[in-house]
Amino acid sequence: MAALMLFVPPGTHSLFSLLLSLSLLVTLVAVLALRRLPQGPQTRLMGIRAKGVLPLGPAIALAGLGHLVVLGTS
Repeated sequence: MAALMLFVPPGTHSLFSLLLSLSLLVTLVAVLALRRLPQGPQTRLMGIRAKGVLPLGPAIALAGLGHLVVLGTS
């Protein structure tokens, strides 16, 4: 929780948590879809190739961008 307090304004923790949950779901669906492609198991990307692994970087980046978009429009 300390990392959230460093980069996310205190009044928007719940918004960021919701966006992070949604972005994790989007990332999970995307990785599962990419694994189903014919070239999925042979890719160099470990997050797509390895079973039982979900890359968190794209999910966190998507949540951060979504947070900026939502705060910018309100």
